[in-house]
Parts: sequence; structure tokens; C-alpha cells
Amino acid sequence: MLHHKQEGGRDRENYLTNEELVKLYHDGDPSALEALYLQNHRLIRYTVRRLCRGREQDFDDEMQEAFFMMIKKVNKFREEGSASLATYIVKQIIWGYKDRRRTAQSQHEKGMISLDTPINRNDGNTILLIDTLPDPTARGYTGKA
Repeated sequence: MLHHKQEGGRDRENYLTNEELVKLYHDGDPSALEALYLQNHRLIRYTVRRLCRGREQDFDDEMQEAFFMMIKKVNKFREEGSASLATYIVKQIIWGYKDRRRTAQSQHEKGMISLDTPINRNDGNTILLIDTLPDPTARGYTGKA
């Protein structure tokens, strides 16, 4: 079992840095990836929470994107650069989020809309556009609006 830095800073004298864990992972130790996840979970969660402020419905999807991106970037990370892995990951999360927002805005401007678009109801609640569409597998569905 790898010793990784515990949340809240406990067990500091005997932990592996992000960069050491990346090296272990590159050397073929798959448990190092889990240790990286555990060691960076709070930082990633904080970053995504900050980015999704005002768009809380996006939080779960953005967390998933952030962790997929972390795995992808860990595979490419080389310690020769001046940035720490944590800084590198945070920047990649922010750039990825902004890129997805730009793409969504561009699609919206072209008349394309996501089925995950929130719709405000008269009662003050929001639902997703997909929830307003009829179910074509439902009994009695005719396909007519």
C-alpha cells in the first residue's frame, strides 16, 4: 500500500508527493493513480465547485470531466516543467471547463441546444429539457406533438 498524503495534512512526514506518485505510476504501479486521486480530490473538488458557482447542475458532470482529465494529464505529465502536478491539473481543469462553456455557447448561438439545458418552470423550480420530451416507448405514443 502506498503512503499518500492524508486529507487535512495528517501523516505528513511519511508521504509521497504528487510527482513521486506520477513516477511510480509511469513505472507501472497502478495503485499510484488511486493514491493521486485520493491526494488531490479536495483540490479538484474545490476548483470545480468554484467554476460551477451559479451552475450547480453542472457540478457532477464537471467533476467527472476533471477526473478523466487528471488521468489523461498524469499519463502525459513530465517533471521537467516548472509547474507542480497540482498546478498543472488545476490549470487543465479551468481551461477544459472554459472550452466546454465556449463550445456550448457557440452551439447555442447556432441554434443547437443541449437536452441537458435547464428550463425554469412557473413554480420556481427547474427541470431539464430532456424531461419535457415524450417517451417514444410509452404506451399510446403517436409521435405527434
